[in-house]
Amino acid sequence: MNNRTAEITTCGWKSIVACCTAIPDNAVRATFSAIARLLVVLLFVVKPDIADTEDDVIVVEGRHVTLKCHIKTGSPTPSVTWYINGSLAADVSRSPIIDPVARTLTVPSTTRADSGRYTCVGVNAAGSDVTHFDVHVIGL
Repeated sequence: MNNRTAEITTCGWKSIVACCTAIPDNAVRATFSAIARLLVVLLFVVKPDIADTEDDVIVVEGRHVTLKCHIKTGSPTPSVTWYINGSLAADVSRSPIIDPVARTLTVPSTTRADSGRYTCVGVNAAGSDVTHFDVHVIGL
């Protein structure tokens, strides 16, 4: 085949779309009347990479605390799950407010019982990453 064209463009953070159109030469054109088109989509999967934020967070009792899971990379976009002291945050008796879009966990009015280890886990098809926040609620 001659008279080929090819175009490669970026289609998202870590994916490439390669679009190739091939036109058969004159000998083949007599046999085949159609133009062959091929669209190849190559998707690269990248393991999540969460910013290392293993910090102590000190909050005054009665105030709110918001923790953010900073995902630096990951394709496809990682899902985020929060844990408190090893238990799924959604299953804790005083469930915090979880914003899946902002990737935050908020305890609106803390008590000393909210002290503990808060864990953010980012997961996609390529793997997972984790970071921890040690929250200390103190009285005045």
